[in-house]
Amino acid sequence: MKFDFVTLYVKDMAASLEFYHQLLGLTILRRFSIENGEIVFVGANGQPAIELIAGPDNAQNTYSGFSIGIEVASLDEATARLGQAGFPVIRGPVSPDGATRFSFIQDPNGIEVELIEYR
Repeated sequence: MKFDFVTLYVKDMAASLEFYHQLLGLTILRRFSIENGEIVFVGANGQPAIELIAGPDNAQNTYSGFSIGIEVASLDEATARLGQAGFPVIRGPVSPDGATRFSFIQDPNGIEVELIEYR
């Protein structure tokens, strides 16, 4: 068994793709229409993906309660780029050991995203 994907019900697919694809650099793996909406998988081939689902009922979503971990080459560069785009760090950076550093931001849907740098 291996972890495959996380599903996020997003309020705005365009804003979500700008965040995950343009700003974080995740590849669009699959994209297709569904009744009254759209599904897009982003990530890297052969690795767990994020499934973004947009539909008319998602506009009322106000929940989160979890975070998504995204590995970055440079925490400083990633947080600077995202901060300039209007996504500031809400917690961190934290370095619980000498091997990792991470910070938390929120995506356009209010979902916590942990940006983690492995040294």
